[in-house]
Amino acid sequence: MRAVVAQALSLQTQIMALLALLGQGEEAAESACEHPDDERMNMRTMGAGEHWRCRLCGHEYREPGPG
Repeated sequence: MRAVVAQALSLQTQIMALLALLGQGEEAAESACEHPDDERMNMRTMGAGEHWRCRLCGHEYREPGPG
């Protein structure tokens, strides 16, 4: 059961990333992970937009940086 849930969450993350690349559902991409904010591992670098990964489901959100 855990493997099925992990696979479903992985598919969801991939679909949301694809939609974000296509310019669709950027808001949906950020809200795809509903885990608490304190479970988000900050991966942001200097000069870049918001970037984090959920420790629980692996969802990764990356906001385009300036430029």
